[in-house]
This record gives sequence, structure tokens and C-alpha cells, in this order.
Amino acid sequence: MVRHSSMARQNGVQEKLFSVLTETRLRNPSYSMRAFARKLGISSSALSEILSGKRNVSYRMGERLLVQLGVDETEKNALLSSGESQDQKRSEKNQKAFQIGLDQVRFLAEWYHFAILALVEVAGFRPDPEWISKKLGIGRSVAQSAWERLLRLGLLRQKNPEGDFVLTHHSWETPDHVADQSLRRSHADGLELAARSLLEDSIEERDFTSMTMAVNSERLPEARKLIRKFHQKMSELMESGERNEVYRFSVHLYPLTRERVTRKKESPL
Repeated sequence: MVRHSSMARQNGVQEKLFSVLTETRLRNPSYSMRAFARKLGISSSALSEILSGKRNVSYRMGERLLVQLGVDETEKNALLSSGESQDQKRSEKNQKAFQIGLDQVRFLAEWYHFAILALVEVAGFRPDPEWISKKLGIGRSVAQSAWERLLRLGLLRQKNPEGDFVLTHHSWETPDHVADQSLRRSHADGLELAARSLLEDSIEERDFTSMTMAVNSERLPEARKLIRKFHQKMSELMESGERNEVYRFSVHLYPLTRERVTRKKESPL
């Protein structure tokens, strides 16, 4: 049987690779693309091209990559057989949809996308990757890729011929209870950024507080609503007036006890 390349298969294999890489980096932040490429038996440049959509994934290559990942037979067949019906050229529309799909995953996973969006509203902002990289402490190529991704997603638009940019949206929310590797990666990065701030920033530039308490876990839904309201009030306070810096604000409420205590209802006498 002749097997044909398909956008669906390309998308599935690519997202599987990115998901596994993200999950591994959650457990080991120092895990590199080079190490992941070695595990897959390909070069790091080839892996980068596959993840960025610059290299097509044939049936044979997809099969080899999934085997190297240890994907079970059922999932492997589902990913590889997703587009065998017809052999057709990918349209520009399909290419764009595929790119946006991966861009959305990366937008949520990597903290600096939100930071760049906030930076756009800071006085004196310059749409220059070199300037952005210095302001956020990230690599120039990372800043360049992130800027291009934000434009592709339509989250920024050019305001005038002089090159000023504005946001197309001013707030973003992700659904509660989403078990997504991208969001996990984002939250893990947030904890790393907080730890760095604790070590590097003066007490006048930051505020860290915490409390440990015995709680009634049945009140958690109310607590979540209260935290959301607090977020909104903090946003209204800190975003008023001229903006000159980018901050990340987080409120963490999480269990310390590993075994959940459940109370049994007493039977009526």
C-alpha cells in the first residue's frame, strides 16, 4: 500500500514530539533539544525544523520517531493513518492553520510571550528583538521568534507607518481544570522566575508573602472565585497611569498534604 504524506499526520507527530519534550523539561528543566534529538536518533537541526514546521514528516520518519518515543501501537497507528486517503498538495490555508496550531501551544507554554505583550504597553517600547531580549533577559533569536509568533497569531498589529504596535486583546484567560502540558510548563516557568527574583531583586522591587493553614477543602471553589476577583483588582491598580516596567503577579494556593483527607458522613440513627 502506498502511504501519502498528510497535514493531519504532520500535525499529530509534531504535537506529540512537543508534548513529550515539554513534559520531560517539566521534570528536568536542563533537558536540552540536543539530548532529545539524540534520543530520537536525529540531528538537533532536523528536530528544530520538524518542530517549527520547516521539514515534512513522511510516514516512515513519523513511524521511526514514534517508535523511539515508545508510543504504543494503538496511538502510533492513529497518528500515522490520519491522512492516507488522498495524495494532495497542502494549501496555504492548511499550512497557516497548522502553524497557528503549534504557535498556540508555544504561546501558552513559554512565559516570555505574555511578557512581550505587556512590554508593548510600556513607555519607550521598541519593536526590536535586540531591545526586547535585553529587557527580558532572553536570547535575541528567542525574542525574534516570539515576536513573529505573536504577529502570526494576530495578537499584535501595526498601528501606524512609523512602526508602532498595539495589542489586539488586552486580557487572556485559560479554562480552569485544563490538564495541558503547555500550561504546566508555563506555571513551572513562573515558579523559576519567582525564585530568580527572590535571589536577584531587592525587597523594594518585590513582595513575597505566604501562609500555611489547615483548611476546609470544600471551600476551594469559593477561594478560587476570591482569587480571580483579587487578580482583577490588582490589575486595575497596577495598570493605571504610565507603565514603565513589566511584572508577573501570581497567587499560589496548593495542598501540602499528599493524602487527601475525606470526611465520612455519619449515618442517621
